[in-house]
Amino acid sequence: MNSTNPLIVATAGDENYVQGMAVLIRSVVATTPNAHLYVLDGGVTDRSKSRLARIADITWLKPDLRLLKTLPVSGWINHCTYLRLWLAELLDAPKAIYLDSDMIVTRNLESLWSTPLDGAIIAAVQDAYCPMLEPRSHWQLLCMRDDTDPFGIPNHKALGLNPKALYFNAGMFVADLDCWRRENVGEAAVRCLRDNEEHVLYWDQYALNVLFSERWKQLDHRWNQQPLIFSMSGWEHTQFSEAEWNAVRQDPWIVHFAYKPKPWQAGCNHPYLNLFFRTLDKTPWRWRRPYYPVRKRLAMAYEKYRLWRRERVSPMIRGLKVQLGLKRAA
Repeated sequence: MNSTNPLIVATAGDENYVQGMAVLIRSVVATTPNAHLYVLDGGVTDRSKSRLARIADITWLKPDLRLLKTLPVSGWINHCTYLRLWLAELLDAPKAIYLDSDMIVTRNLESLWSTPLDGAIIAAVQDAYCPMLEPRSHWQLLCMRDDTDPFGIPNHKALGLNPKALYFNAGMFVADLDCWRRENVGEAAVRCLRDNEEHVLYWDQYALNVLFSERWKQLDHRWNQQPLIFSMSGWEHTQFSEAEWNAVRQDPWIVHFAYKPKPWQAGCNHPYLNLFFRTLDKTPWRWRRPYYPVRKRLAMAYEKYRLWRRERVSPMIRGLKVQLGLKRAA
């Protein structure tokens, strides 16, 4: 596959994700100005499309949304999550980078684009929550509670999949679209989802991990920083080395605001939330912030004050008391 082809970045979403889409597109333009942008349209309004056009030149791809209606969804996810399955059918190109519309790119994508796939259909990043098909037998993920299920493919044994096979997060990947079309991945994924409906977790990610198990290339974790890494108590019993742990937390190349609440929704406390809003303020959605009731805003302001006082004021007061002899040095 020729890496000199135009650098293509695709995403997908509907009106519910339009602010996230604006941030993603703005970050791609800022880091990789030569990227060609495509959006799989799951229901974005004409008004929002015209506003997004002020950020970048976008080619809209129109899938047949009727194909999605019978596929399983749960929780906060709607059928738009499956749009990526038809990327190869709708985009006439040999290769593409796919990014979820709740991401921010912080690094030029040229190095990602030029990464050889070495015969794999896709290159992706190992999932932080479910790093392999049977993670409990290999790692003690310190963030896990007894009520969580780390198995991305619960019926992997029945499917004949290797329990030691690594499991990837489908929010970001580089795809060989020619190979995707030859294997008719979209149709195969739908068949997989329907045949295994009672076992499906994580929607399209389930199908892609079944189809590509042990046939995908692993990328640097920094290409898909997932928020779970901020919930883990340490690196020692995870899939990360200490160096990887520190690099992903401190120097992500793509920040993924997976799970809810999203940055544009009330209650999000992601460590990179300020980066999201700084980027949003460079789009036609500038100054947009989630609505919080007055009582909630006052509580948040008070918590910020307490944090500021604890980190800035209290040490100064303690130091002053020690100098005046009013308090013994620790």
